[in-house]
Amino acid sequence: MTEAMFCGVGNIRALLLGDRPRHFSCSYGIVGAGFKNLIVETMPFAPGDLLILASDGIMEQFMAPAPRPDQPWSASGLADAILAEWGIATDDAAVLVCQALPR
Repeated sequence: MTEAMFCGVGNIRALLLGDRPRHFSCSYGIVGAGFKNLIVETMPFAPGDLLILASDGIMEQFMAPAPRPDQPWSASGLADAILAEWGIATDDAAVLVCQALPR
């Protein structure tokens, strides 16, 4: 099985959607200005799972909205939905969505 590894510093969020939603941890600090106590987390990343990375322009507790039963999310559609629902109007924001594909 493939695995996703994450080591976050500062205001980045990572959410893995698979058999259940799982948030990765992030260490305090600023890349280029200092940080300590980095944590590398590894989680299973099975075909069909989605990994979502979001910047601090997205509310910290964000969750992925449920897809419609007749239409699964595309990566761009899910990113747009997260930006629309969880984006902070006074901040810039970025969302990256990737899906594990079968080998």
